[in-house]
Amino acid sequence: MKYFSGFLLLFIAVLVTACQQLPQTSIPAAPTVSPFPSPSPIPTFPSLQLLTNATPTPADFSRFAPITADNAANLKPFLGLAQSRINSLAWSPDGEFIAAATRHGLKLYSSDSLQTKPVNLSPFLAEAYFVTFSPTGTMMVWTETSSSGEYSLWSWNLVNGEKNPVPVPAGDLLGLSFNSGGQLIVETLNGNSIQVWLAESETLLATFNGTGDARWATSSPDGRLIVSGGHADLMAHVWDVDSGEEVGAIGKPDMYPNSVAFSPTGNTLAIGYLGAVQLWEVDAWREIDYRRFSTGRQVSSLVFSPNGNLLAIQSAFERKMLIVDSKLKQITELDNGTPEFSPDGKSLAVTSALGLQLIDTTTWELRDSLPPPLGPVEQMVFRPDRSTLVSIHKDNITAAWDLQTATETSRIVSPGKHFLSPDGKLLAVGAESGEVSVWDVDTGQRLKSYHRDSEWGIHEITFSQDDHLLTISYIDSAMSVAFWEWETDREPKVFALDEGLAAIGALTPDGSKLAVQILENEISTNVGVWDTDTRSLLWTSRRGDAAWISSVAFHPNSKILAVGDRWIGTIDLYDANSGNVVGTLNEPDRLPDYDIAVKDIVFSNNGKLIATIISEGPLLWNVENQTAIKIEAGCISSIESIVFSPDDQFLVLAGDKTVATSAVEGRVCIWATQTGELLASLGDKNLYTSKFATFDPAGTMLALDDNGTIWLWAVSR
Repeated sequence: MKYFSGFLLLFIAVLVTACQQLPQTSIPAAPTVSPFPSPSPIPTFPSLQLLTNATPTPADFSRFAPITADNAANLKPFLGLAQSRINSLAWSPDGEFIAAATRHGLKLYSSDSLQTKPVNLSPFLAEAYFVTFSPTGTMMVWTETSSSGEYSLWSWNLVNGEKNPVPVPAGDLLGLSFNSGGQLIVETLNGNSIQVWLAESETLLATFNGTGDARWATSSPDGRLIVSGGHADLMAHVWDVDSGEEVGAIGKPDMYPNSVAFSPTGNTLAIGYLGAVQLWEVDAWREIDYRRFSTGRQVSSLVFSPNGNLLAIQSAFERKMLIVDSKLKQITELDNGTPEFSPDGKSLAVTSALGLQLIDTTTWELRDSLPPPLGPVEQMVFRPDRSTLVSIHKDNITAAWDLQTATETSRIVSPGKHFLSPDGKLLAVGAESGEVSVWDVDTGQRLKSYHRDSEWGIHEITFSQDDHLLTISYIDSAMSVAFWEWETDREPKVFALDEGLAAIGALTPDGSKLAVQILENEISTNVGVWDTDTRSLLWTSRRGDAAWISSVAFHPNSKILAVGDRWIGTIDLYDANSGNVVGTLNEPDRLPDYDIAVKDIVFSNNGKLIATIISEGPLLWNVENQTAIKIEAGCISSIESIVFSPDDQFLVLAGDKTVATSAVEGRVCIWATQTGELLASLGDKNLYTSKFATFDPAGTMLALDDNGTIWLWAVSR
């Protein structure tokens, strides 16, 4: 990864440097250099056409074995579901394709329709950082980091379809470019020198000494000149590749050159500063224009249109990107992002937090788009037939995924809290206004809605097992609960909870009972169970003034209610019908103390075990004999999700682990439920904090969240 820091600084440079008072410098015309290969006509791309016409091979789930405690250590990721974050992109010279270097490998999109499933040109587990085509159209080059952390440079011969690794010279990678003959040029920082290499033959073309402070470099279109920046003198330095000598330094006094770009002909060089752009005439090396803009941010990238008449100016952390003409006069402004003009100049591709957008440069209107990457997962549900997985993400988004083709088939974006039905076919959305709506996940259509004024909106919505009944809890000064037979009733039946019944706790799996937390002085001190058929309170606990309830959960058979204490770390087991305490779970060797919160309670599928989070750590309990099962410690620091395997033989916790000061790695840990032995630790520095985990109905696939990316793990037979 030593190349990575230098490489990022090349393409996403946001540098703040101490300014020094230096004079503006002009340099003489560039000397004549030896001839480079002349350009060749752009050919067709048979290998690209073949790829885009290929039919995806459906996934074969029969090759996976049931996940057990014995084979959990052999779990491997086999599929990723995501709208990938794009690090950089490049148009093919004929304009028919857009190659995107993404967090999940290199992808090829059709420029006619971004909605067409892209072709994956590298492994999903690899992250691609940069991609470019040769001007002759015969080669595509990209950089990527494999799942093992190995950094590599790849080339794809677009005539014969051969894909080959390209040797990366020693040092930090500063830049990649092609000369006019289509040969790949690599610029590296090796020690105190910038070195320029002819990549395929590993030929060193030039070494520029005394340049150890360089942070980026770019070459002219013909490969004859190199411009470097990041130097302590706040100037951009120009180097002649053929002679190996410095041509001179250019810049503005007291202004750091943060980005540069040559015009397509190589006659003009644009330099971006803090809120300003300067144009230089390359032959005479004189300033031909300079303009300050309203932005107070560093110009992070500059891109010329193919005819050189337009210049896209991207500034770091700004809302808008400027489009100016050759005189630096503003033409329009667009949503900020990283720009790339199409070869004919008729379209502008922009990647940003909004996703990928194609802009028509005649009207400056949006022509096509891809949605942005999805946020962390909040819930996932496998369909019973395992053909589809449905996920709820941060920012009010629900997506459905076809697992055979690894494609997103539908997306619902609706403000409010999202809740899935048990089979993942329906979605309920509770808005802050109090509106509840039911959606068809596959079609994305809203089937029905009902509005009831609520002070603070919806707390929770639960589907019945047959999807027909919704249980809705409203957040008001006087809490209320509603039952809605949404298919037949126009509106739900709303019941105000008795005075003091404040927070909805949990609903039994059969929907017959509802747990409520009773507040005193704004603290949940007691719990009650409400009969959903008679709409009456069955019983309330008498826990005492010092009690403070932090979590509740019903047993799968609906007969036991587990109540966790926020203050002393105990779990009381109540008979759900009578309210009698039938047991108390308390860690036997823990010293008496306070402020020990039971944060989560999760029953196993057969109800014989309980997994809890106490004092930030996991604890496993045997419900029948009310004893703790010690879990091997040290695997995970912060826990976001708890799930038992379908056979209850092992427990999965997802979250992250603190590995050093300010260093956190995503982590998913698996323990044997009978012994507490750690079976597997999934995740490393390349995995973000995992917010959710779940199994498919057959127990052959484990779905894990990775900051919005869904990884499917399995064990091959």
